[in-house]
Amino acid sequence: MSSRLNFAFVLLALLAAVSSSVAQILSFRNYTSKDGLLANGIRPLFQDSRGYLWIGTAEGVSVYDGAAFINYRTGNGLSMNHITCITESRASPGAIWIGTQGGGLNTFANGRFAAVHLDSTDESKFVNALMEDSFGTMWCGTAGGVYQIRDNRVIPFKTEGESLSAVDIVEAADGAVWIGFERVVYIYSPQKQGTTHIELSLSQKGSVQCLFADREGNVWIGTRDGLLLQFSGTALISRRRIADDYLWQIFDDPLGNLWICSESGILKMVKSPVASGKIARYTVENGLPENRIISGLLDREGNFWFGTPSKGLCKWANKNILTFPLTALPGEHYYHPPAAVSGEGHFWVIAGDGLREIWNDEKGNWREHLHRFSQPGRQRHLSSVSVDAKSRLWVGFIDSDIHGYEVTSRPDRASHLTLAKNLRIGVELPKATRQCFFVDENNRMWLSLEGMGILQIELNGEPKTLATYTMKEGLPDHSIRAIYEDRQGNMWFGGYEGGVAVLSPSGKMRKFTRVEGLPDEHVRAIHQDRDGSIWIGTRDGGLAVYAGGKFKTISVNEGLLSNTIWSIGEDDDDSAPRPKGVEAERERGRLWVGTALGMQSLDKNKLQPLPIRNDLLIGAVHGCGVYRNRLVWMATAEAFAIYDFAGEAPNLTPPPIHLTRMLMNAETIDLRNKLDFPHHQNHCTIEFTGISLKDEKATRYQYRLLGVVPDWCPPTSQRAVTFATLEPGAYTFEVRAINNDGVHSLRPATATFTILPPFWQRWWFRILVSVTIIAILAALYQYRVAKLLEIERTRLRIARDLHDEVGSTLSSISYFAQAIRNAVDARVLNGSEKFLSLIAESSSSAREAISDIIWSIDPTNDDWEKISAKLRRYAADLFESKAIRYQIDLPTSFPLDKIRMERRRHFWLIFKEMVTNAAKHSRCTEVQIELSAHGKLLRLLVQDNGIGLDPELPTNGNGVHNIRARAQSLRAHLDLQTLPGAGTRWEITFPA
Repeated sequence: MSSRLNFAFVLLALLAAVSSSVAQILSFRNYTSKDGLLANGIRPLFQDSRGYLWIGTAEGVSVYDGAAFINYRTGNGLSMNHITCITESRASPGAIWIGTQGGGLNTFANGRFAAVHLDSTDESKFVNALMEDSFGTMWCGTAGGVYQIRDNRVIPFKTEGESLSAVDIVEAADGAVWIGFERVVYIYSPQKQGTTHIELSLSQKGSVQCLFADREGNVWIGTRDGLLLQFSGTALISRRRIADDYLWQIFDDPLGNLWICSESGILKMVKSPVASGKIARYTVENGLPENRIISGLLDREGNFWFGTPSKGLCKWANKNILTFPLTALPGEHYYHPPAAVSGEGHFWVIAGDGLREIWNDEKGNWREHLHRFSQPGRQRHLSSVSVDAKSRLWVGFIDSDIHGYEVTSRPDRASHLTLAKNLRIGVELPKATRQCFFVDENNRMWLSLEGMGILQIELNGEPKTLATYTMKEGLPDHSIRAIYEDRQGNMWFGGYEGGVAVLSPSGKMRKFTRVEGLPDEHVRAIHQDRDGSIWIGTRDGGLAVYAGGKFKTISVNEGLLSNTIWSIGEDDDDSAPRPKGVEAERERGRLWVGTALGMQSLDKNKLQPLPIRNDLLIGAVHGCGVYRNRLVWMATAEAFAIYDFAGEAPNLTPPPIHLTRMLMNAETIDLRNKLDFPHHQNHCTIEFTGISLKDEKATRYQYRLLGVVPDWCPPTSQRAVTFATLEPGAYTFEVRAINNDGVHSLRPATATFTILPPFWQRWWFRILVSVTIIAILAALYQYRVAKLLEIERTRLRIARDLHDEVGSTLSSISYFAQAIRNAVDARVLNGSEKFLSLIAESSSSAREAISDIIWSIDPTNDDWEKISAKLRRYAADLFESKAIRYQIDLPTSFPLDKIRMERRRHFWLIFKEMVTNAAKHSRCTEVQIELSAHGKLLRLLVQDNGIGLDPELPTNGNGVHNIRARAQSLRAHLDLQTLPGAGTRWEITFPA
């Protein structure tokens, strides 16, 4: 009876149908002076052909490249800091035209500003509008009228009013130029060379503020009292008041929507029908920094940019992210899980004021509803929410009961909740601080209690406790923070500081700690992916994956956003709708990880974190999941976010890439000049930027230096590279950008430069040195030849003189001695005969010695043939006169054509001495002479069969001594083999 009364009391205490008035927050990102903007008051916005975003402010111009703002002011060459309009010349891409308020017109090209003089009036210095038409004429609207600028000439454009102030100028699809003044519009036809005007019949308060020519050929006019006019040709086809104040600027998108910047926010409306089309308004309630929006732009990647008068620049890049603010939760409690999703696509989120239900209705609109739970006298705060396998909703209250509800979902309104189970504190539940709970496939609740471990509670029938698990049974500690059931029926328990334990269906408990490979024992999230791997999120060690009995870790070192992991979700690997595009495969098999800084996805197959997205940096994500492989939901302490990742088109726009600066030895180089550097300027730094404004931080770069690194480097976020101590040579640097979806730049940015070799390594110097060396060698050669010729002439003259003077004199002496002997009677001579014989013999020996000297120094005898002939003739004559048998082996050729004089003389005298000894003193009957060449070595062998000699005994002659002395002069190796009665063998080896 008491349980029925309690059940009825709970039903009465349940308050439903409390509508939430909190608007959905869109993923706007705000840029202010803190991010590098010159000022927070934004007026014109423009994207040039190179991809740069130009932002006009009252303090100058800021140029955004996706990574940083480059700022220009009067100190950089601007004539005035207050910027009113910006455009680019289509005829001269890269030339930027800038209008100012009071400073006239400026151009910016090649890094320099220049002023354009319109006329001498003060009104012409207040430039309101700029537009270049299809014929290359720049139209400039000022407070003093309109000017055409063509071929560097300024031509005033005549209008009927003398003091008409031009507000805006556009070119229609038919080439007509529309010029808006305060209450009238002039239309100039280039074909007709004529002008017509249209009276707009505006109210007294109303005046023209902006003009816009759309893709379909319509011209739209916005006024200062909220009136929107649509013209087709010169015909007014629609007129609608869409606001109560200024319509600052109008632009469109490819989907047929008109976007209007107004005093009361951003207005979005379909172009047709204008009169009755629904208008969507985005204001500060949707995340805008302020309601007053002065300017707008849709860039080439589909990002919306809006300028505010005091809150900076605003970007809306991802239109597939919705954020629902939550009433802050009490900070002293651990909320897990903080959100859940039911099978019908209803999200249940814990907030400080109750349980929020968020769903998408039949018309595709997101709606939310607040369910309050209270008891008389106090608000009951929730601690956890979960949806079990049977789609029952389980709600836990802080230090109180746990309720189980049957949910009746209704697409057009909030779900109806019927209480099915009530687990009461102090009755079915112990009085202890609850950490988390989980309902498994068998309808059993696993409840974590502070200091008590895990309770297993049977929910079939009356609730009852089946078992209690503590550290004694194998739990990592008594404060379990994560509970998960895998597909094999194992229960996983993540401890506060003791690791993780696994309870098998058979009741066995296994524990994993750092010893088994966990990077951190503070476990906060557990998930099993579709391949069966277990992913474990830790408090300080990053993400661990358990597969094949081993742990692998992914941390900030591998690109993870944070090492604190609070929650884990996963894509469907098979049924995911994949967008068409370059990186479509990246959509397969992703893991979604809620970290302390925001949400990040990972390629679970490659174990690689994917690039960080700015719009998902929403703070600590304590709960996350994936619904029907389309929506990722994220729960933080202050908001609940839904990201329709499957509905987001990939960014297929190739990011342009530009070189921004080049430094050689820390000196900035003008990239427009010829890039040739001396050899000592070889420390090169190149800076670059790739412009992708969709998700700036995800932009990556690849570069290579042809000549050093032929292959692209791995993608990096660095926007500069340094090459130190480059060798002389020609180099080409190439770099390309990669956007958030992996699309590369169409063409890399390149810089070709040459490091010149030092002058001593250049071709002209080498040729000069070679010619000089050749000339020196030629001179030395000529000098040597001249000296050799002079020596040969000297030798020839000496030989001739010796032959003519000394030789003839000795011959005469010998002749005269013989003549005296023949003419005088022997009796008269008496004892003088002996002296005459001595004179004859001495003169004959002297003549023979002189003959040898003459032969040695005569250069005509240097040839080997003559040497060989003389050796053979001398030996043969001597041996034949003594009747000695002989064998002479002389080479027919010689390694050198000639032998130097001094060496030839020593060789000849050694040969002569050996042959003479054999013929006159050895008493031999046979002699063998052999001369052989071995490379550049000569070997002489003279061997006889005579009486021999004892080389140790002294002799009266100088033959052996002379042979040894001359062999030493030749640096020869001499070998004498002889014994008394055994013949003599001379062998001498010497270099030729």
